[in-house]
Amino acid sequence: MRANMNLGRLSILSYFLLFSCLANGGKITTSRPFLIDSQVTDMQWVNSTLKDAKPNAKTVFVRSARGSIYRSVDDGMNWVSQRDKMVSTDEEQYQTRIQQMIFSHADPKYAVMKGYGESNWFTKNQGETYTKREFGIMNEIKLHPSQAEWILASKYEGSFPDRYLSLFLSVDFGQSWKKIVSRVFQFEWADPKIKGFNEKTIFACVRKQDAPAKKNFAEWDPNVDFVISHDFFKNSDIVVPHGNRFALHRPYWFVAAMNPEEELEVKLHVSADGGKMFKTAQFPYQLSERSYRVVDSKEGSVFVQVSHSSRDRQFANVYMSGPEGSSYTLSLRAVVKDYRGLSDFERINGVDGVYIANVADTSVEPELKLFGGLQSVFLNLNVVLTHKINLTF
Repeated sequence: MRANMNLGRLSILSYFLLFSCLANGGKITTSRPFLIDSQVTDMQWVNSTLKDAKPNAKTVFVRSARGSIYRSVDDGMNWVSQRDKMVSTDEEQYQTRIQQMIFSHADPKYAVMKGYGESNWFTKNQGETYTKREFGIMNEIKLHPSQAEWILASKYEGSFPDRYLSLFLSVDFGQSWKKIVSRVFQFEWADPKIKGFNEKTIFACVRKQDAPAKKNFAEWDPNVDFVISHDFFKNSDIVVPHGNRFALHRPYWFVAAMNPEEELEVKLHVSADGGKMFKTAQFPYQLSERSYRVVDSKEGSVFVQVSHSSRDRQFANVYMSGPEGSSYTLSLRAVVKDYRGLSDFERINGVDGVYIANVADTSVEPELKLFGGLQSVFLNLNVVLTHKINLTF
């Protein structure tokens, strides 16, 4: 940041303090406090694989709640605001607010700073310089895992009620774009190292092109399929019929497919080989599954939160999988959900196979009390530890 920074522009002040562990006799060195315009919402350490990189030299980016970007090239010891590199003299500060920082896994020098409006900023040198480009308001951006110049991006087209997302491709790092498929809900690059896939392989949830416009905004759509294309959607094949949503937790791919005969019922399909083959998840009870959330998959087995009925708005059952992620056994009942609908279930870092969860004792009669004319329900809550057990199905 410039030495003569105008502090009057900062309505929210916060100190950003980083502790950097340097390879200098094992000493821990603390950087000086640095003033930014609001709290830190994202921090990205860009591991430098450049041939001329100095020992321990890492470039670090920080995004604040106000959408400002700060950069350090010395492991967080010193910081520089990126605003002056990104904004022209006739632009206001709000026009350079950044919504997301997206860094390339193919080349550590490449990154995209996604703006809130039609502008996005592209860098090929880890933020030394930026190029501003406009191509409408992009909904989502995905950088290719091995081709640094290739980008997928979605943006809205059409008008209500037939408004939809289209998928666009750039092979020159955002200079030009080509529409490759319309009516896409989700998309992701496949791993080109997997046998049978190539660098053009893409997974996506796509609505049938000839399907009538939706008359309502139902959460599930029988006309959406989970598809794969190996040639930028010149051709595509259905992988999971009626697959409406997917989640990637490497090496697992999870696809939620709706039952076209029952709009609220869904089935989970799982791939443990990077998307080559999908199996229907098997649960121990013959219950309708209404929604899924993958809670954790970092230790080989998969923990999945399943909602079976409307009573699961407060609680959820957590199931644990076998080694391939497709067969499940009940691990915990009545795990408490937070305000986002996520179960209160966490892995304890540093202790392999141990998790902590907040479980409700639903056998106890709820206690009802009145506060200002409102009813509140108090349930006995228990914090439990659970251990992962390797099961064979």
